[in-house]
Amino acid sequence: MKAIVVMFAILLGFNIRICYSQENSLVTNIYTKTMHVYSDYVFLGRQRTPEYFFSGVRGGGVNFELDGIHLARFTNLVEIVSNNCASIAADWRTYETNEMVRFTVLSAVGYSGYDNYTNFVNTVITPSCSLLYTNRWETVKFMLDPYGTEMEHQLALNYESPGISNIVQKIKAESVLQGNTNYVNWCNKILSGEWKRWYLDMKMSGAL
Repeated sequence: MKAIVVMFAILLGFNIRICYSQENSLVTNIYTKTMHVYSDYVFLGRQRTPEYFFSGVRGGGVNFELDGIHLARFTNLVEIVSNNCASIAADWRTYETNEMVRFTVLSAVGYSGYDNYTNFVNTVITPSCSLLYTNRWETVKFMLDPYGTEMEHQLALNYESPGISNIVQKIKAESVLQGNTNYVNWCNKILSGEWKRWYLDMKMSGAL
């Protein structure tokens, strides 16, 4: 099993380190289907590599950059991720060491429903797990506001919920550890309700 997953990782074209806490077909399936999402991409009459396509999707978000057969493939991945969110979160280090898999699975979580999303975030941002993850800060930043997914802004819009405010507090604590003042300030605006008031005002005015 390890050899198979490593082979897919090599095909994805990234210099990675993969850690394993369990061996199962779920890991192989997700690596395979992630690669499939970005395969067979043609731009300006020329077939491009999965890495080329992925770089654009990561920049703009899946809701802006995926359509047609590639969106259908991503939707297929979402179904698998949605049905296995708890298992993926518990074994996140197996997925997050590969950037293509990390970003795509996180985006799929953002299409897996509110409960799956919030439970997943609460698991992967637990400070006691920080030493296990090589891309922890990138994951934490994305999950605060997963752009290009249905869960974008959901933590900020639901900050009144004790469970959600606790998640934002954890992200704020991580931001402090990272010395990232912008994210500390953003979390403070979420927790005070300032960001939500601004967002709703902008929506009402038609500016968003």
